[in-house]
Amino acid sequence: MDCLSAVILDMDGTILDTTVELCSAVASAANRMVPSLALQHFQVLSDYPDLYGGPLEEFHDTIVLPHKPGLTKDEEKDSTAKFIKFFLEEVKNSCPSPCFDDVLSALEELKAKYPSLLFAVATTKPTKTAESDLTSSAVPNALRPLLSHVQGTDAGIAPKPAPDVLLRCASVIGVDIKKTIYVGDTSRDSGAGRAAGCMMTVTVQRDADKLGNKLGADAVISDFKGIESAVERWRTEA
Repeated sequence: MDCLSAVILDMDGTILDTTVELCSAVASAANRMVPSLALQHFQVLSDYPDLYGGPLEEFHDTIVLPHKPGLTKDEEKDSTAKFIKFFLEEVKNSCPSPCFDDVLSALEELKAKYPSLLFAVATTKPTKTAESDLTSSAVPNALRPLLSHVQGTDAGIAPKPAPDVLLRCASVIGVDIKKTIYVGDTSRDSGAGRAAGCMMTVTVQRDADKLGNKLGADAVISDFKGIESAVERWRTEA
């Protein structure tokens, strides 16, 4: 892995098991906007699978906006802002999302074997929210110090699959994006990695039934322990 400078990681669904938190907050926010929806958290993933991992604006436009016909552009903007406000209120009041069991030990092993290798996070959430999530009581204290930088999709940064958040992250930690891999769990993640010019994109699918679907990535793994072997296998085949 001598040509690899950094492993950049998605956060929600990759490092943190946020499925319940995300879907519950989206459903609650949508129901506050349109009470007649009566949307259940499990329906968010089953009925809108393509939205998972995307920006909140898309959740609003797909779930809420059809129930608010005739809005002006300014009213749509206000509606989106209210939805995001409700979502963040729900997240703030929810239990912290736990870290997947394999993450810390896998990163510690990689760091011990490759001391110069950097780890960083590039996520759809705003940086401030991401930092809070990664330092919550549900996440091991040893994880955040392993991460050289946490880059969120803040104002002025286009959401994935645009490459902006990855390029910003690589710039901050001072590495060539072409010498990084991006590890995520959605097609938006692999799309962002390709658009940024990452050396390789990896999809984590902890559900073994999904391992045949790379979601557009160069490789698919079942847990973080597979990062090193995926990179080595990709280099051999390239």
